[in-house]
Amino acid sequence: MIGLLLFALATRAEEPVESLWVALPGPRERARAQAAGFGWAEGQDGDWYLLDGTAAMAEAAGLTWRRASMFPPTWAPTAADVATRLRALPSGTLVQIGESALGEPILAVRFGRGGRALRVLGGHHGDEGSSVEVAVRVAEAVAAGAVTLPPDTELWVAPVVNPDGLDAATRANARAVDLNRNYAHEWDAAVVGAGTAPFSEPETRAVRALARARTFDAGLSLHAGAQNIGWVWNYTAETRPAEESLLADLADTYAAACEAPGFWTTNGADWYETRGDTTDWTYGAWGAYDFTLELTAQKSPPVEEVDTYVAWHLDAVLAWVATPADIAARVVDDATGEPLPATVSGPGVAALHTGPDGRVARWVDPAEPGGWTVSAPGYAPAPLADETRLVATGLLAALPEPRLLSRGAGPTVVTLAGAGAGALTLVQPGEADITVLADAPGAWTLDPSTLAPGAWTLVTDAGVAPRALFVGEVDDRVALTDVALSDGILTVRGTGFGAGAEAWSIGGAARAWRPLPRLSETDSTLVFTLDADHDDVIVWTNGAWLAALDVRGEPAVDSTPPPEEVVEPPLVDELDPTLYALGRCSAAPGGSGALALLGALAAVGARRRAG
Repeated sequence: MIGLLLFALATRAEEPVESLWVALPGPRERARAQAAGFGWAEGQDGDWYLLDGTAAMAEAAGLTWRRASMFPPTWAPTAADVATRLRALPSGTLVQIGESALGEPILAVRFGRGGRALRVLGGHHGDEGSSVEVAVRVAEAVAAGAVTLPPDTELWVAPVVNPDGLDAATRANARAVDLNRNYAHEWDAAVVGAGTAPFSEPETRAVRALARARTFDAGLSLHAGAQNIGWVWNYTAETRPAEESLLADLADTYAAACEAPGFWTTNGADWYETRGDTTDWTYGAWGAYDFTLELTAQKSPPVEEVDTYVAWHLDAVLAWVATPADIAARVVDDATGEPLPATVSGPGVAALHTGPDGRVARWVDPAEPGGWTVSAPGYAPAPLADETRLVATGLLAALPEPRLLSRGAGPTVVTLAGAGAGALTLVQPGEADITVLADAPGAWTLDPSTLAPGAWTLVTDAGVAPRALFVGEVDDRVALTDVALSDGILTVRGTGFGAGAEAWSIGGAARAWRPLPRLSETDSTLVFTLDADHDDVIVWTNGAWLAALDVRGEPAVDSTPPPEEVVEPPLVDELDPTLYALGRCSAAPGGSGALALLGALAAVGARRRAG
């Protein structure tokens, strides 16, 4: 078996990517590593850095390197272990926020309801067992009442973003994609493990879908391989975030409460530069303060050290989630009083998007206490207040035709009566605005494959149609097939629904969101109550946003599968996960390749026997 693996390695057309310890004593060497295309594997020992790449890349860049010691992690929980512990919590709501590439559930626990929302993510990298364990311990502590959340605060804890990688002890997911290089902000195809496109992976799409359901004002992304906390930006050290002083203060506050020896704080790119990072996307797309928290120098420390490293961090994380926001507000339509998705901006700060509930909250720098402005397409801007009432100035009564673009439909001409002959701009919180030139007055050709799923607002030279166009999901594992409405009870049928599904109705002149009470749920049927004055329904379940439009007339649902050319990267075969694990399970510079093969094979065999 070992000979077969060695033969496979020797006969591959290209040298396989592995983890190497590379000496980077100064900025010149760091720049060479960056230019050579190395990926950061989150590990440091003095001037030696753990990087993903090949020996040929290091040689060509003139860098000193050593192969990493490729032993498997000494201990990590399995995805099934984590699911069992989450289901046993005495409080909190279990929500399936998506599925992995192999169809394993990605679970989160929600504590509290409404208002300000905070997020803790663990296990982006499957070889970082401490990130999973600390996240689970946070959920267990909150569920047991070890901390009291501030009033009107909602906390989401998702301990395992990458269940396939956790069970295979690999950094990447089952398609050999590094999920923390697969987010949209400054994504770069040349980065090792970046995937075929931003959000090409179901795991990162699940995190994106969750962000659309909640207004997260801050988050912690848990990792391992060092002991520090870092803030944005991660993609460049040349451009600093406008709020760096506040972000640094927040990091210092965490460090003061953390008991990990030698724990330090850093701007992300000052430590290392990478692209497609979770925290960069969260801050860049949503304006939310998100931090990369490196918990332990060893990615998966021995089981006997679990209580030690949990004790280093647990109180610090709990203090972080219990810190009240400095400002909290709600944005509503002045005429109806219903919540509005809006953008909140201020001097020298990142714009923050509200969610369907129109709520916004955040920590602020005492040096920038005011000057906040709230805006939304079709409304006059207004200063931020506890309840900000926006007055409509240019809403269109007309709706586009068609109103739902299926991923399987291809480019489609969309018309909007009374919209004029100018360009059309499509707006959705968390996404870059998209402008399309008109084919004819009130007519534009739109390609659903270029648009993120969900509800889009249409902005024209004649006015605005809020949340009037819906784009279907790229993943057909979760699908809505039909709806039925009777006496105010809406029954939604489909496939692949997950626990904790939520729905909103959209209607009225302002096209406001209104949450629907859920009566029951299974993996194929959801039942809600529906108010009499709203006709469109949006469902969020299992990492997907689904639509049923005009439920009182002739409902339109997106039951068309994606076109054949929209394909996922292939799953790795029986050989590749083992080889990929060899380059990820690293502890210190140096080591023996033969021992690495034996250790990795033993780990894989043990997991298979246990399973």
